[in-house]
Amino acid sequence: MTSQQRGVSSLSAVLLLLLLGSFMLSGLQQQLSARFASVASESLALKQFSTAVSTLAWAEKQRWGLNQEWQCQAFSAYKGRACAKRTVKGEAIVAAQAAVDSHSLALWRWAEPVTAGIKYRARGWIDVCPLEASQCQLPVAP
Repeated sequence: MTSQQRGVSSLSAVLLLLLLGSFMLSGLQQQLSARFASVASESLALKQFSTAVSTLAWAEKQRWGLNQEWQCQAFSAYKGRACAKRTVKGEAIVAAQAAVDSHSLALWRWAEPVTAGIKYRARGWIDVCPLEASQCQLPVAP
């Protein structure tokens, strides 16, 4: 093998290593981007959950004139809103969410109507709206 051939083969080996390194870095970048999106999504969900919990606590202290239509009040300090209505059985149901959009995480809770307000049941947490789907649509936030 001549020195020129050895130089070309060495150059080829270096280029091959650079190409493989480039592919590895590209793969790592894709994984990093996917993880970043996942962390951002989880962070948003935690913020929405925190806002909804705070808004539920705030809603119990507010005055509500409950009827069988949703009534909503904005909790501007946390950019949340709470909506409440009386069911046909006379119970109250409250939903709270971050006022980001209509697809924000909503927390649901059973309550008892009291004079011009509500009092939450001790074990009133609900995972999903227990009413018919048509009755679970919260009004669009202004």
